[in-house]
Amino acid sequence: MSSEPQIVPVAVVEESHDVDVRRGHHEFTVLFGITPNFCHVESDCFSATLKNLNDDPYPIILVSRPLIDRVPLENLVLDPVSESTRCVNVITYNDGVWHGTNTDFIGIHYALTSAVTDPHNRDAMLIGSGPWLRATAFVLVKHFAVRSFFMPFTEHFDVMRQYIQSLDNKCVVVNLSNGIRETLPGTISCVVTDVPLAQQDDPNHPFRNMLSAVFETIDWDPYSPFQGVFLNLGFRQGDDVGWSQLLNSRAGWTTVELPSLRLATVPATWEMLGFDDLTVFSERLGRHEQWNVDRPGAISLD
Repeated sequence: MSSEPQIVPVAVVEESHDVDVRRGHHEFTVLFGITPNFCHVESDCFSATLKNLNDDPYPIILVSRPLIDRVPLENLVLDPVSESTRCVNVITYNDGVWHGTNTDFIGIHYALTSAVTDPHNRDAMLIGSGPWLRATAFVLVKHFAVRSFFMPFTEHFDVMRQYIQSLDNKCVVVNLSNGIRETLPGTISCVVTDVPLAQQDDPNHPFRNMLSAVFETIDWDPYSPFQGVFLNLGFRQGDDVGWSQLLNSRAGWTTVELPSLRLATVPATWEMLGFDDLTVFSERLGRHEQWNVDRPGAISLD
């Protein structure tokens, strides 16, 4: 590897300066001797930025997380996940074609397989309606054969139900009565939410008691074949803790929060540019335990 860092220009479509996306990509690429040169792009200048991608000043465009479901898609060739979720966080250009990709799917898949021994055939509870909920539903249905979903009834219930059943018409989506513990099945072992952590910290949030009941199901049934996994994919601001604290280190449950997705999505992004030799990355992990973007003192990535 050259001692001189390789400078790679990277455009970031964002509403304001996104420290999170810059930190996540810089911490990974420094392992390869690469220095991203980030360029701020206003979201309303997206079309002009695509033209610049064609003219080759930027080999890649990153989309800030708050905008991944708001990028115009009509000029992009989408991968299957982006086509399904209508969300894009990475854009590349190849042979006259702009390609839109949703790498969060890779992060969610990695998170599930890393958190529990077997993510297959679970009963899942979904709370929210945003892009990470749709991406997670895609992964659960298409890769882990999940067919039973439970959701509190909200204004988004019918939209999510239709989306899940469009992935597989054998999926069953059950409306849970808000706050009534008696309606909760004891078989839920996967919980996913994208509610922002600031809202989760509200002690009067209508779904707080319902989640507490779900997290207690492992305690009620110590012979359950499943470990529980909680994908808490809500945005964090400052020291927000959110519903993850409801677990209280409960045996059998593992929490995965949004920053952890970077462990897979960032390497996947750079593989698109040909930086697919992860030898340096693997050696670094061996010497320094793990690349943990959510370590104490680091800027939160999400």
